Amino acid sequence: MKNALRYFLLLILVSSCSKNDFSETKRFIEIDKDLYQINDIFEITILVYPEKEGKTIRFFKDYSNLDISFSIKKEEVGFNQELKKRFIEGPRIFGIDNDIINEYLITNTHPFEKKFKGQIFEQNGEIIFEIPKLNLSKSIDKTLLDNNSLIRITAYCETVYTSYKEYFIPKDIKIKLE
Repeated sequence: MKNALRYFLLLILVSSCSKNDFSETKRFIEIDKDLYQINDIFEITILVYPEKEGKTIRFFKDYSNLDISFSIKKEEVGFNQELKKRFIEGPRIFGIDNDIINEYLITNTHPFEKKFKGQIFEQNGEIIFEIPKLNLSKSIDKTLLDNNSLIRITAYCETVYTSYKEYFIPKDIKIKLE
């Protein structure tokens, strides 16, 4: 009985490790401009390329395993906003994963590419970054910014079957305040 339990646990561990969707991938954020004004619309593009050959990656259909944050670059601690957290270990026992997960086969010539539109606006002395498709609304106190401040956009993906995170190469933008 103990040996059977050990083999079962080992099988779960091995299958979970093999489900790291974003290992051996290169992850990039692209932005449509480097300088924005208040009330501008922006577009963030998420790109995932395999490091070697074709690879399957998975995103939840609502992209809740994708986290995008905005912070002032000069601050080490930063202002991080987490999207909804989801923690699933192992395949679902009941139901079909296709109900909540999309799989993508990516190659160097056909990477995963997803564009998200958002808006930058000011409200109650705060600069707000909003991406409706991701239910994301992030704010930074306007008094902490000047026209030379860099805003760093960071992102990571969590694998759908484990909580392992793979980070994107960050991107910096500027906001023209007046």
